[in-house]
Amino acid sequence: MLFIPILLSLASLSSLATAGNLNGRAIISVHQYPQTGRDAPNNPPFCGMPWHTLDLNRITAVQDLTQKQCGTCLEICGAKDCITMLAVDRGGQHLDMSTGVSLRIIGKDNGVAMAWWKVVDSKFCYGIHHKRDFVPQSNGA
Repeated sequence: MLFIPILLSLASLSSLATAGNLNGRAIISVHQYPQTGRDAPNNPPFCGMPWHTLDLNRITAVQDLTQKQCGTCLEICGAKDCITMLAVDRGGQHLDMSTGVSLRIIGKDNGVAMAWWKVVDSKFCYGIHHKRDFVPQSNGA
């Protein structure tokens, strides 16, 4: 009968990071954003900011991100460190993190790892998007 409590525990863990939720804890994946920006300059991320206007090492994709959530500043933490990143793309299993910071946060530059994230004040993402008329989402943090 230990099988049922184990299943319930696994179900509760999976709910810690629901689709489109900008706060969570889950296994995230590493993504080659610097390479994507070079290879697809005319195919911007979901939020529409051109690649060349972004610090490609400090952006993230969020599963089921909405247009309203574009530009939200997230603090993402792993086994090694925490860093703030700007939500600009949709995709990934929970979150995609750029290879440019993955060594600092999770200690590797490929694969998947456990991480946790939360919405923080947009001032912590200043400079990630280099276009002057873009204002990150105010999130009341």
